Parts: sequence; C-alpha cells; structure tokens
Amino acid sequence: MDKLMRSSSIGVIASTGWDSFTMSSVEMMSSGLPLIVSNLQGLAETIANNVNGFHISPGDSNTLANRLIELLNDDSLRLKFSQNSRDRAINNFSRQAQVDAFTHIIKKHLKS
Repeated sequence: MDKLMRSSSIGVIASTGWDSFTMSSVEMMSSGLPLIVSNLQGLAETIANNVNGFHISPGDSNTLANRLIELLNDDSLRLKFSQNSRDRAINNFSRQAQVDAFTHIIKKHLKS
C-alpha cells in the first residue's frame, strides 16, 4: 500500500455515507498526498479545507472532478497541500504527537 501511495499524486475519499476518522486519510497524509474528502464528520476534521486538501459535499461528482483537475493543473498548490499534509500527519497523528497529547491531558488532570 505504501508503494501505491508513493506513486500517487492525490488522495480521494469520496464517501457518501457516515464516516468517522479514517486511518486511510492519515496514511495518505503521511505519504504527503493532498486530499479531496467528503465533508463528513471525522474526515472534515482530519483534512483542513484549503490547507492540505479540499472538502466536497457527499455525492458531488462535479466538484470532485473540478478539484481533481485543479490540483492536477496547479503544481504549486499540489506541492503546498502535499507539504501541509505531511506536516499535519506528523504534528497531529504520529505516535509521538498522540503520546504528547495524552501526557498533557494526564498532567493537566493531576494538577487539578
């Protein structure tokens, strides 16, 4: 799967139903892919709209196609989103980021 993601330019999760946090979105971000995702709870919080990808309405194939074309035609935007995806994955979803967040919560509650 890692090899497939490294050979890709853009990640797409075009879910039409309920979706929560998906590991595939984090894996794509870790691979430095800009993403286009359905604006559903979980996905919308993982991907920052216009920062490391785009949100689209579920089932909106026209906007999906337009956003794909936009990213394929705009190398600088695709590169910016790609770098932002990688940074967001490391800063928010890496093992170390999770340990740090958990440690912060524990320390906060121990002080109370």
